[in-house]
Amino acid sequence: MLQIRGDQATGRAYWAGYNDDNPDRHPYVESYSYYEDELAKVHGQWLFRKRVIVNEQRADAGSSGRWPLPD
Repeated sequence: MLQIRGDQATGRAYWAGYNDDNPDRHPYVESYSYYEDELAKVHGQWLFRKRVIVNEQRADAGSSGRWPLPD
């Protein structure tokens, strides 16, 4: 869902990651959560100002708050 106020917007997008790395190749949900985004309209284009990635399933896979991501 996206909320637009003039040239600023905020939104949340949900995601799920699937994997099949088991002997039977049965798919399973590996991780799931959401993004919290802030956007700004600049010269007619919507650009991301900030994105927070939250991983609700894996405590060790949360957002570091740094961008770009370290190598």
